[in-house]
This record gives sequence, structure tokens and C-alpha cells, in this order.
Amino acid sequence: MPSRFERIPASSIKGELEQLIQQATQKEPLLAERLRWFARWIKDKKAGLLQSKRYVMDFLIELIVDSQVWLAFKAIPPEQKELFWQEAAMSSPERFWYETLFPRWFSESDPKMTTWTKRMMAEDFGQADAEVLKRFLTAVESQGGNTFTCYILDLAMATDLLVSGSFNHPLAIQITTQSATWSEDKQTFWHQTLLYWKIERGIFLSYNPQNSIDEMAKLLLQYSDSLSRNCYNSI
Repeated sequence: MPSRFERIPASSIKGELEQLIQQATQKEPLLAERLRWFARWIKDKKAGLLQSKRYVMDFLIELIVDSQVWLAFKAIPPEQKELFWQEAAMSSPERFWYETLFPRWFSESDPKMTTWTKRMMAEDFGQADAEVLKRFLTAVESQGGNTFTCYILDLAMATDLLVSGSFNHPLAIQITTQSATWSEDKQTFWHQTLLYWKIERGIFLSYNPQNSIDEMAKLLLQYSDSLSRNCYNSI
């Protein structure tokens, strides 16, 4: 199984994409179409320029690995698919990404893709709350929960992380450090985005540094186990 954290040199990125496009053209045409879009996105960019753009490189590596995993899964007979996930030892949020959300993303129009890719290439993009997110990931996992995060979740699906607790029911989480007054528009956008991508359960979490991340992580795990379908809460 390819690793999402395995580095791929910038000089190999275009070749990796072209190879995946050839594989996907027969097996998963919609994935091939999405990969062609990104191949065009970087077509005129030299390897040195790509290497200098951290977020672009990280995203492209994620896209390549996700596509490799999906194509491997696609090639397996139906009766062996469950064994595929077991042997991959994926957590429930990770499996939810690969089995449901990633194919949903490349099969549907991403209304914001042109915008977020343009910002990413211009380096007008950064995970301003990356340290807060990292602390939440650590807190959830230290309490026995599972997490998953990636660029497409964040940029296309308004989801900072997926969380699952005892019952292995993934829950989409959006974290904001803005006050309730300033986050109202962001919350509306978040809700509309989850509905668009048919993500049935979500939490919009307003984080105040005075609050305990451990306590909030515990609350997220409880919501993961108890929140009903078609339910979107803010805390």
C-alpha cells in the first residue's frame, strides 16, 4: 500500500500523473478526467518551481497516492474488497475517505476547485490553524479515537478532519478560531458544502484557546458515536 507521506520528487510528478491517467482511462474514466485537469494545471511548471511550492507538492502527492489506492481497490473482485480494507489496516475515517468521499469528489463537479488551486499555486494559501488542528488530531487519537485529514477534505469539502469513536462512524469536523459573530457566514458555507457532497453528519466547532482541547476531543468522540444521520451541529 503506498504511503501518503512518501515523498515523490518534483521531477517525477508529471510522469506519475500520466501513468495514472493511462491506468484510469480504462478502469475509472472520471478519475482519469480529474487527473488530466491537474496534469494541465502543472503542465508549464518546471520541476524547480513545483519543488519550491510546499502545499502544491504535498497536495499532488496526496492525489497520486489516493488515486493509486483507489485503482488498486477498483481492480479487486467484489468478494475480496472487504479483505482489501482489512489487510490495509485502515481506520474507519480513512476507509470512509477512500471508499466514499474520494470517488465522490472525482465523480462530481468541484465548484471551488479553480479557486482553491489558483490560490494554492499563488501561495495565497496556508493552514493558518494548522497547529490547532494538529493538537486536535493528537487529542482524539490519545483518547482511542481515529482521525483522517487531507487537502481535498479541507479545500473542497469544508472538513478539517474526520473523526470516529467506539462505533467507527466517521464524523466530519470543521474547526474555526473565529468568534461566533464572525463565523456565521463560514458556518453557512460549511453546511451548504456538506450538503453538496452528501456528507450526512457534521460538527462546526468554534475553538477558544481557553477551552481544553482534550475535553473538546472527548466531546467530538461522543458526537461521532451518537449523532444521527442528516444532522449538523455547532459547538
